[in-house]
Amino acid sequence: MKLHTCKITVVCMLVVAFACGAAYGVTWETGAKLGMNSAKMIGDPVSAFVAGEEGDLAGSVSDYSLGFVGGAYLKANFSDFFGIQAEVQYIQMGGEGPVEGTAVLERPNQNPQLAEFEGTLTLHLDYIEMPVLAVFSFNADEEGRLKLRAFFGPTFSYGAL
Repeated sequence: MKLHTCKITVVCMLVVAFACGAAYGVTWETGAKLGMNSAKMIGDPVSAFVAGEEGDLAGSVSDYSLGFVGGAYLKANFSDFFGIQAEVQYIQMGGEGPVEGTAVLERPNQNPQLAEFEGTLTLHLDYIEMPVLAVFSFNADEEGRLKLRAFFGPTFSYGAL
């Protein structure tokens, strides 16, 4: 339901942007984004997955993980100062870290046994993100060759497989 509402919101914003663009002489920009993402997950996410009567698991994800970032954007420039930019991005995140704990092993026709283990936990998280941003542009030099841009707005994220 959330993804459906997100799609409707983005489509409505784009329709309004196109309609305003035709009425006010808006200029349009499109482009692609490619890059690398360095992510580090901090905390103890492991104990939330397995804990209780069946055993206990402790550890952390503390190492950096490199991932791919790619997408496309469409920007409506209403003036030299203000525009609205909609994007669609695929982002890879994750991390890796040590894990240790105990678990109850149940095998057919045998009594359950408590086993201790240690190893490495690797998390791979893939997201589809759709930012809808208000873009404010400022001239950083008097000739207007260098522009500073400030971006404000919500991002809708969906965890991909």
